[in-house]
Parts: sequence; C-alpha cells; structure tokens
Amino acid sequence: STSSTESSLYPQLSSRYHLLQPEYIIHRIKAVPRGAYVLRILLVWVDVDDAAKPLGEVTKSATLNDFTIVCAWSAEECARYLEIFKAYEHKPAAAIQERLDADYISRLSAALCAVRGINRTDAVTLGMTFGSLAAILSASAEELEACPGLGPTKVARLVEAFQTPFKKTSAAAAPSPAKQTSLQQQQQRRQQQRRSQ
Repeated sequence: STSSTESSLYPQLSSRYHLLQPEYIIHRIKAVPRGAYVLRILLVWVDVDDAAKPLGEVTKSATLNDFTIVCAWSAEECARYLEIFKAYEHKPAAAIQERLDADYISRLSAALCAVRGINRTDAVTLGMTFGSLAAILSASAEELEACPGLGPTKVARLVEAFQTPFKKTSAAAAPSPAKQTSLQQQQQRRQQQRRSQ
C-alpha cells in the first residue's frame, strides 16, 4: 500500500511479500517520477527471520531511485512510523533539527566536533586554551598537542582538517607552472593599472 501527499510518498512493503514477488517494489519505485515528491520514504516491514538478502535488494533499488528506507519489525511499529511521518509532514525542518546554543563556545564546539575523533570536551579545551577559532587554526601541532586530552592522532586529524582545501582540485585541473606564472603576471599588471588610475 502507499500513503502520499503533494510533498511526500510512503510506499510500504513486507519482506515476506518481497520474497514472493521480488519485482513488485522495483516496479512501484520506478513508477514514481523523479522529482515528483520532495520526500520519498520506503517503509519496510521486516517480517522474516533472515532479512539480509531481501533488505539488500530493496535497499539497492530504493537508493538508486532516491528513496530513504525505514525498517520496522512489527505492524504496530509500521503504524507508528506512518503516524510520525504524517505528523511532521508539513512542519518546518527546524522542528526536528538540533538546536545550537547561541554562545561562542557552543558554536565553536559544534564546528570542531565535525572533525573525526574530536569530542565536546576536546573542543571546549581548545576554545578555552586558544580563545578563538582563528587562534586554533594558526596554532602549531606542538601547541595543539600540549592541550590535555589531545594526542598525536587527534592533532593529526585537526591539522589535516585545517589544511585540507574545501574544494578539491585534481592534478589535471591544476594550472601548469608556466600558466601559473602567466596568471600571476596578469594579476600584477591589473594591480599596477588600478594603482595608476
């Protein structure tokens, strides 16, 4: 069966039914035009003991067609999920997003905790030790390692995160040294022209 509104679609599938009719959900998923719904959730009722194979097949089909899978292990759980989906259907995203505190240390902590292995205690220690994100970014590896709780692994991950460019460039896309020099010369000429005007 399927529940839907203008912005959301929730087809439901039993794992047992999928074992009997494996093509059913694939056809149902492919029948939904891409972009027709903002949120496309496939609710799967896992009602077999060995669900690995059917879930793998369903997950592959769903992922390739921009569906999110939610698994439930009883009819009651499926019903609860549908109730939740319906309740939050027209609510703004802010209703379920994490709320960040407005103070500087909380925001700094949230940013630093994005680095793998850095926990809130480490982030607060860095904030209290260095005072600002700019000071943390300009600190040497030795200065970072002097903070309690930060060992060589965490420091290496921090330094890597700080030095990795946001946009990756491939070696083929990077300008050659001759072209780099030419670009620098063009920039210098433009700066000289601006100064003379």
